[in-house]
Amino acid sequence: MRPDEQDQLPALGLGITNVAARATARADELRAAELVEGGRKLVRTVRRYRPAWVAVLGIGAYRTAFQPGATGIGPQPEPLGGARSGCCRTRAA
Repeated sequence: MRPDEQDQLPALGLGITNVAARATARADELRAAELVEGGRKLVRTVRRYRPAWVAVLGIGAYRTAFQPGATGIGPQPEPLGGARSGCCRTRAA
């Protein structure tokens, strides 16, 4: 889908958001406190809308915002606000 089609996602049972409230070129430009606070807000959103899955772009951002012990790329062992969660790469390996 194109970015201008994201309003169609809810009808498909999908959604898209950011962990941090401000735009940056790279996740390492965000302070840990921003990711932690954004993570708290996202968990509340997940509890409200109850998606089956939450995917986060970037293991570093995921670890900082949610679970320091995250296992790596792919599905994570702990749920996020009741949803299964996973991480994906920020760039091709």
